Amino acid sequence: MNASEVLAAVDTAGIELIRLDYVDWGGLLRGRTVSRDHLPSAFETGINSAQTNMTIGVDDHEANPDLGAQTGDVWYVPDPTTFVSLPWAPGYAHMFVDVVDANGQPWFGDPRAVLRRMAARAAVELGTVRLGFEQEGHLLRRDGDHFVKAFNSRVFLADFQDLLPAFFLDMTRALRTMGSPLEKFTMESPHGMPELNVRYDDALPSADKHARFKLAFRAVARQHGYVGSFMPKPFEDMPGAGCHIHVSVSDPTAANPDRFAAGDDPRGFGLSETAYHFLGGILAHADALCAIGSPTVNSYKRLQPGAWAPAVKGYGLGNRSAMVRIVEHRTLSRGHTSARLELRSPDGTANSYLLGAAIIACGLDGVDRKLDPGEPSGADFGHLTDWSAAPLLPRSLDRALDALAADDMLRAALSPRLFDGYLNTKRQEWQAFSRAVTDWEYNTYANFF
Repeated sequence: MNASEVLAAVDTAGIELIRLDYVDWGGLLRGRTVSRDHLPSAFETGINSAQTNMTIGVDDHEANPDLGAQTGDVWYVPDPTTFVSLPWAPGYAHMFVDVVDANGQPWFGDPRAVLRRMAARAAVELGTVRLGFEQEGHLLRRDGDHFVKAFNSRVFLADFQDLLPAFFLDMTRALRTMGSPLEKFTMESPHGMPELNVRYDDALPSADKHARFKLAFRAVARQHGYVGSFMPKPFEDMPGAGCHIHVSVSDPTAANPDRFAAGDDPRGFGLSETAYHFLGGILAHADALCAIGSPTVNSYKRLQPGAWAPAVKGYGLGNRSAMVRIVEHRTLSRGHTSARLELRSPDGTANSYLLGAAIIACGLDGVDRKLDPGEPSGADFGHLTDWSAAPLLPRSLDRALDALAADDMLRAALSPRLFDGYLNTKRQEWQAFSRAVTDWEYNTYANFF
């Protein structure tokens, strides 16, 4: 749609309020809501807001003093191509915004603009990058001051949907209405952790779909009396929720439009040299990439050995214990399925746009420098017999942030001001956690020391 078509659709559908949202540096969906009467003005001039609103931390405190109340405004300009009605809220609609400065140019701190720029660069240097966000999430219940498991089931149990039939139907209908029809869902853990899959797309619309998927999951869960959460590891005795990112590259003008596929791969995986170099870039920047894809304190309680989450840098064909899985395909008469890589370390607390931009930047760096990913492995990285030489991923958020701070390539790719601002925001989150005294500490130390 264009702006005129959106205004007509708003009138036809009886929409009264339109949410204009962005994803801030910390990964939270924030924004403003305008009335249908004010929407034409929003399209024409944007909605002004303080620069600092993009940068505030998860605790709502100012995280970057250099972008505080003294720094003036940015403008939220609705992107009409993202217009949808919100099926769980009659009379409401939703759009993502582009954040611009007073001259109408992309603001340096807009993650959506960063992904758009990186996708455009990739289109020139390599081809069209397509991303698929395969998201797991938790359905939780409140019990007083605590969160408890929504229900008990079994992994992949066939009739788990019978426990919450209305929730899964409403979620399916919501995604279809918003233009991201559900392909399948699976019970990935026995305590209310479903995985829902929507179809891949070009990088920017795929990140939009992912951000909107998280909006829908939380909203529909709330209407059914649950808390829909993408907290990676809410229960220490259960597997955590990840967000597996599928990556492929195509170029219709090339002799082989699938830039990741090759029939003469000596390893027999069907990957091209370009794919291996792209993979080499991801592995070379793996520690820094964790700070963007696994950006919370809780993320590193999921990235533990033997927990169906990667703890070691490596890759393999069909190897779900590896940081990067080369996706296997059957040879079917209906045609070729594109070669793709699956990055398994991220989780749903990541900013979809920054993560997509960082993956593309790392891959392009690998292709540009012809980086070798090393040899694949069919070993179970979660149950190694010898850990002494294992190339472990960062074991905590502060270590990942240190790796990111040292990554000059990502600093340049994301833009130095955004890069440093993101680092500062997440370091403050780590510092707040480091000052917090937990129940574990009271139970372990108070009575004995």
